[in-house]
Order: sequence, then C-alpha cells, then structure tokens
Amino acid sequence: AQNRKPFPKRLLKLRCGTMKIHMIRTFHPVGQGAFYSEEFFDENEKCIFRAVYDCGSLKCCKLQKISVKSPLKRHHIENSVSRAFLDDHGIDVLFISHLDDDHVNLISYLADFQHHRIRRVILPLLKADERHMLTGYHLIRSRNRRISGALNSIINSPEEYFGNDTKVSFVRPVDGERLPMGNEVGDEGVGVDDLQKEIPSLTRIFIGSNSPGNGRMPRWFLIPYNHKPERYSDLKDELENVFGKGFQIVNLKDPDFVIENLKVLRHCYKALQDGINRNSMALYSGPLDGACSIRGEVVGGNIWGCYCPCDQFAEYWLDRVLRLEPSSIFHGCPGCLYTGDISLDDADLTRAFERYVRNIGMVQLPHHGSLDSFGAGNLPIEGRVCVVTYGERNWFGHPAYAVKRAVAQKGGLWVDVSETEESRFRVKFNLK
Repeated sequence: AQNRKPFPKRLLKLRCGTMKIHMIRTFHPVGQGAFYSEEFFDENEKCIFRAVYDCGSLKCCKLQKISVKSPLKRHHIENSVSRAFLDDHGIDVLFISHLDDDHVNLISYLADFQHHRIRRVILPLLKADERHMLTGYHLIRSRNRRISGALNSIINSPEEYFGNDTKVSFVRPVDGERLPMGNEVGDEGVGVDDLQKEIPSLTRIFIGSNSPGNGRMPRWFLIPYNHKPERYSDLKDELENVFGKGFQIVNLKDPDFVIENLKVLRHCYKALQDGINRNSMALYSGPLDGACSIRGEVVGGNIWGCYCPCDQFAEYWLDRVLRLEPSSIFHGCPGCLYTGDISLDDADLTRAFERYVRNIGMVQLPHHGSLDSFGAGNLPIEGRVCVVTYGERNWFGHPAYAVKRAVAQKGGLWVDVSETEESRFRVKFNLK
C-alpha cells in the first residue's frame, strides 16, 4: 500500500495548448478470450490513464497456434499478458464484463495486479443467491468439480481477491424495459475516484477536463450498462420445483452436493434457454459530443470489407478477403462499444446507448462472433469497424460465417483478433 501511486489528478487539468494527448486502443491477441485496453499518453509518451476491459482466455489451447507450425502453449498467452504494460503507471480502472473463466483468468498475470497497481475494479452487481447459482454453474461445467481460485474469489469476494489497494464498484442491472433516463449522479458524470460502491447502469464516468471549453482537452467517458435477464429467478423456481421449497441456494457452492445431484442439476441449468451466465456488462468508451473532431488511425492490424455493401460484394470479400486501410472512418467517431458475451436478443444496446451511437466507430462483437449471441444483430454496425476475438480452430465454430456475412451486408468492416501476434489490433486517436 505504501508504494501505491495516487490517481493521476493532473489528467483533470490538462490543456491542449500546453500538452498533446493521444489514446491507443488495443485488442490484445489472447486466443479464445478477451483482453482490451485503452491508454492515454502525454506528448512525452508517458501514460497518464489506463483502462482495461476483461482479461482472460480459454485454458485448453491445444487447437490454437502461435504461428503456422507452432502450437500455442498456455505460457505464451500468460507471458504476453504479463508484458502488456511495461511502465509503472498501473491500471486506473478494470472493467469485468461477466464472470466466466475465459474473461477473468488472466488478471492474476497482469504485472499491475501483482504489484497492487489496479486502482479501481468495476463489475456487474450480483445478489448472494445469484453468486451461489453462478458458482454452481461453474462447478457443474468443471470436469473435476472445482473452479479456479481466481474465478471463485471474484464471484464471491472480489474485494478480498483484489486487496485493500483496489476500490471495487458494482453496476446495478436494468431489466431492459425501464432504461434510466439519465444518471442518478447528474449529467455531468462522476470521476473515477468519486465512484460509490454501487452505481446505476449508464453512469457517466469521466476522465479529462472537468470544465470543457476552448483550450481544454475534451472529456472522455466510460459508461457501463449491466443488463441482467430473468434467468436467475427462473433457475431458482426450477430448483425449488425439483428439490422442494426448503431448498437452500447456498448448497450450490458445495462440491459434494453438486456431485451427488449432478444429473438433476445439469437438467435444471440446461432447461434455461442460452444458459445462465449471459448478463454481460457492456461498456461505451468515448466522448459525449457528437460533433467532435477527434481523428484516429490504424497503427496495427488489418481491416476487411468495403464502404458500399451489397449482397454480391459481401459474398465477394467473404470469399476472397480484401484488405482495406480506411483510417478516415475514425474521424469524428472515436467511441467504442464493448459487449463481452452479451446476448443481443436479450439486450438492445442500440437503444441503451442511443445518445452515443453517432460517436461509435468501433464495436466488439459479442461472444467471439457466436451466432446465438449475435441474434438479429441489433448493433450500430453500418460503416463501423467490428472486432471479433477468438482462438483459431476453436471447437465452438467461432466466429460464425453467418455473423460475418451479416456484418458485410450491413456495411460493417471486419477485424479478426486471434492468438497470433500479427492479429493484434491497435488504433491511435489524437485527442488534442
């Protein structure tokens, strides 16, 4: 705790007349998982703010590869994550979309975690019964009826897992029908340091100048949205029907109980359409001003697609893969919508983030390009860069060909990020 760096307050006082700020957004290559970051730098290339969204990857990597002839080993990914941020700034805020192993199991390999330099963690709010049901879900899926210590700790005691040096905030869910009309903290938003332990969905968390105007860096906002389907209450009803009204949900944390009732519990969980753990917390990152002049350029990775889609051309680039370098697409649209593993049939993200859609130039496609999660594809896709992260030759069939075709038909541009270093995708934005 004595070595902990204070939150960089000077970021709130920057003036573009004295300092030039740029941000680099990176989709890191971790295979069948998720690890995304946004880093703000001053004119001397010194990091002044860093945000991370998820950090995990599928543990079984036998079918993934680091190159054409070299199989991917677990330590390749772990070493890559540990070297992701080599300075001593640390992570100002870590967002966790949801509590699946392939989205959290690499957090412990971040050098920032090991040196207690994660200042704030923001994750979806779960009630006690929901945490027990989620623990049971992972126990049932585990072959040895155990779940990783990291995953179990983040589900049941995140404050203890991250330690006293890290503040933890939970985002309250919305049911999708009654979206908040504004922030409970007001339209001005709230700074990262001033967040309460619980915050409402669509809270505007800001960095940058506290008084926007001429000569000041435009404020940057991080806006989480926690959509929780009714699957937890449905599962609770099903368990009580099977085991009786006296059933204690806390029993789901007991591996012995899970093993003894494995078949029955599997039936209860499988009775839920699309499973239980689909309440990913989405995140908008970007400015509020729809007429901003922020310009961005691709500094690493490939984009595929065209600006003027039609069914015939969509099929053409799907079959032949045309490489484009459309840097101008990021002019005035520096925002990004992160979706985790959310199901678009459950959550209408276009409606939830409608006030910011015009600023979005990039979208992370949900659940590694899964067709089930993509559904009807109600996302702001037209003319935007759509990033999908997955492990090559994974056994889930991600990303689905139908998703890639739908993105092409809607006029979206496609980016693949896998486990190979060459697939790392980076975009640089000159803020002022």
